[in-house]
Amino acid sequence: MKNLALALCGTLLLVGCATPHEANYEIGTWQGFARAAVSYTFDDGCPNQFDIAVPILNKYGTNATFYPVSEWTGDWSQLAQCAERGHEIGSHTLKHPNLAAISPDSAEVEMHLSKEIIEQEIGAGQCFSIAYPYCAMPDSNLVAEFYGAARICDGVIEGPTPRSYMAISSFGIGNQSPFNDAQSVIGLFNQALEKGGWCVLLLHEIDNGPGYSPYPSAALDSTLQFIDNRDDIWADSFANVAKYTRQRNATTLTEIANTDTQLAISLGHSLGLEYDVPLSVRLDLPADWKQVSVAQNGSEITCYISQTDGKLYFDAHPNAGDITITKR
Repeated sequence: MKNLALALCGTLLLVGCATPHEANYEIGTWQGFARAAVSYTFDDGCPNQFDIAVPILNKYGTNATFYPVSEWTGDWSQLAQCAERGHEIGSHTLKHPNLAAISPDSAEVEMHLSKEIIEQEIGAGQCFSIAYPYCAMPDSNLVAEFYGAARICDGVIEGPTPRSYMAISSFGIGNQSPFNDAQSVIGLFNQALEKGGWCVLLLHEIDNGPGYSPYPSAALDSTLQFIDNRDDIWADSFANVAKYTRQRNATTLTEIANTDTQLAISLGHSLGLEYDVPLSVRLDLPADWKQVSVAQNGSEITCYISQTDGKLYFDAHPNAGDITITKR
């Protein structure tokens, strides 16, 4: 959050908050207690995505999602490099068929083999989500056997919890869409802010490449700059946002210690090991705690205090050990 005073808590003076035993813990609807989330997703593996879009995304430190068609992909090294930088590599099937128009057995092969190839090339457990070719959805129960989230394109801002994790909405952008410049896309971000929701963008080609519905790189840069200048929009990959919402809904926050000098909590859920996105936590502190440190499983983690509300903020992983907040 850029307009909050950020600091290691051990060096920050705290003002009066709550009394002991009234910490009032909260988990953020979105990471960083943002008001909305945004995800950039790119289909088909068009060359300009890697040559032009990826450097722009990296400039702003924004993780995006790339959905290659497995049998169309000749150079997996570009995708592997994207994954190393934190971008998500998801499935766009094996051959790009209409999954709703083929047999369930054929759809299963398309989804299963695509995921298998991606994880052979990128790394085990790395393929979490799928984007349906032509936005045509097969049987959702079949999809859920292989993926934790899936993208459609019916042009809706999703709420804090998607209507269906196997049918998460997106907006197609580019010259074949009404959302073909920076301002129209920023208008979608403002809708997400008003609704406290999640805006997923669907892109194909960038600039003058041969792919479908090109979107100008200058406009891409402007939309990312808009987000970078704010503290109320969380931009991250499709998988990370989907995982965060599932974790947030499944996690139990339990206070396990509350003394004159230390608070301790645990964050736990029963989801799989792939659900590893840090959750954002905030709480009030006793008024006489002038300096504090925060650690998880014995290792100190960064925290900050908002000068606006005086609350302590930090990100922590569920199922990764107890979290202690210690008076110094």
